[in-house]
Amino acid sequence: MDIDRRITLEHFRAFITVVEYGGFAAAAQRMGRTQSALTHKIRSLEDLLGERLLNRSQGHFLGLTAHGTHLLPHAHRVLGSVASACRAAARPLLSGRVRIGVMEDFDIAGLIELIADFKAVHVDAEISTVSDLSSRLETRLQRGEIDIAVIKQIAWPGQAPSPHALRIEPLQWVAGKDFCMTQPQQFLPLVAFHEGCVYRKLMLEHLTRMGVNWHIAYTSYSYHNIRAAVQAGLGMSVMPRRWMPEPGLQRERLSAEVVLPELGWSELMLHTGQQRVSPIVRAFQQELTRALAGEAQ
Repeated sequence: MDIDRRITLEHFRAFITVVEYGGFAAAAQRMGRTQSALTHKIRSLEDLLGERLLNRSQGHFLGLTAHGTHLLPHAHRVLGSVASACRAAARPLLSGRVRIGVMEDFDIAGLIELIADFKAVHVDAEISTVSDLSSRLETRLQRGEIDIAVIKQIAWPGQAPSPHALRIEPLQWVAGKDFCMTQPQQFLPLVAFHEGCVYRKLMLEHLTRMGVNWHIAYTSYSYHNIRAAVQAGLGMSVMPRRWMPEPGLQRERLSAEVVLPELGWSELMLHTGQQRVSPIVRAFQQELTRALAGEAQ
């Protein structure tokens, strides 16, 4: 019998749960099984694959092996596909138009995969996507040009996060490693998105309030180009921490005398138009919300 026919969904569920809960005892409790039964299931999967997936010592989970690391995303996709198929079987087939607006820095690869899965179920769905700045997407939504907008909004330090936020990203001041900090009387070069970007607006509001002279040294619609310009030392910018994780690029001071203020964070939000939402738009909104919330975990 082929190996793929002998591997079950329970093998993958056991494997994923042990990794997510960091050990056999917690995973067994989560799955409502004994620890020995869970251990046996993992060993069975390893025997079928002929590879060790988990590093362990005296029954304790120490981490993934190289083979386990490679398998994990595939296991997630398998269970995700099964869950999607079950949801599809319980839903009526829908048709109609869905117009989506996403920010310039949105992970379009994940959205493309989601659209493909959605159209595989609702074959008559007509889906279109446009990328723009958050403020412009809000305007498009109000005008009825799009049905769904994935945007970002700023939460200031001390402000409670929105209960509707799908993802929260801390913001930071960044500058290239070779960037020469300006003197207060000089103009501070900045790297920024075009007018309408929430990061640009936040950065300029802070600097203006501090009385800092500035000029835009580089501007772009592409977050890849913005990041490259910062790394090249063209100017200072404000970015989510995940874009520029290198500690050497973060800045806490403008100069020895001037401390940069805390920035708070950006919140990923999903908005729909105020007009009556059609069933197919509502269905896609639910799938997109589920996908974005899952990425944030």
